[in-house]
Amino acid sequence: MIRALVKWPVVSAGVLAGFCIGAVMVVMGVEVFSRYVMRQPTYWALEVSTYLLVMAVCLGSAYTLRVNGHVAVELVYEKLPSHFKRFAYYIGMLSALGVALVLLWYGIGEVRVAIRFNDRSLTPLAMPMAYPMSMIPIGGFLLALQAIELLIKPRDDTHATAATAQDTNSGD
Repeated sequence: MIRALVKWPVVSAGVLAGFCIGAVMVVMGVEVFSRYVMRQPTYWALEVSTYLLVMAVCLGSAYTLRVNGHVAVELVYEKLPSHFKRFAYYIGMLSALGVALVLLWYGIGEVRVAIRFNDRSLTPLAMPMAYPMSMIPIGGFLLALQAIELLIKPRDDTHATAATAQDTNSGD
C-alpha cells in the first residue's frame, strides 16, 4: 500500500528531473548557437540552466534513492555479515531521512523569507527567488517520503537494476 502511494510522486519527480536535464541541454545549445554563430550571447541562459539543474537535483534525489542509485561503499557492504548489512541499511535510510528533514525544514524557512522580502535575482530576468528555492523543500519532502517507505518496507536486494525491475514489475 505505502509503496503504491510513494511511487507515483517519486517516479513523476524523477521523470521531471530528466526533462530538466534535457531542457538544460537545449538552453545551453541555444546559448552556444547565439554566442558563437550569431555573435549575440543571451542574458538568460546561465540563470535558467542553473535553476533547471537545481530542480533536477532536488526532484531526482528521491527517485535515485528509490532505485538504489546513490553513492555507496559496496565493497565494504558486501563483506559485512547479514545482520550488520541490515544495521548499515537502516543507518543509511535514517541518514537519508535526516538530511531530507533538514532540507525540508530549512528550505521552507528560506522560501518564507524570500516571499516575505520579495527576493529577486540580481540579473535582467529578476526571477522571484521563491520559485527556484521552493525546489529544496519539495525535494526534501519527496526524499523523506521515499526514505520512510524504505524504512517501513526495506528492499530485498542491493542492486539498482534489480530494484528498478522490482519496482516496474510489482504493479504498484
